[in-house]
Amino acid sequence: MEFEHNDPHNEQEEGQSPYERGIIVFFALTVFTFIEYVIGTTEGKILVFSSNLVPLGVIALLKAGLIVSYFMHISRLWSSEEDLH
Repeated sequence: MEFEHNDPHNEQEEGQSPYERGIIVFFALTVFTFIEYVIGTTEGKILVFSSNLVPLGVIALLKAGLIVSYFMHISRLWSSEEDLH
């Protein structure tokens, strides 16, 4: 019986290496953080919203989704055992 270790960072999906996907996630989080900083430091209101709470909340949810899906491998909860081997 041979044990296979499946590291989700080593899986090939959509033609991207795990390194490339990690870099993309890093830059996406960097861009979202910069946008949060700009929104948080603007003295006036953003044109569409009466407060900065809504856009900051949306960006926080987007960042949380990236972190949960990439770093915490939440998608593995819904994959079958055959997909993991």
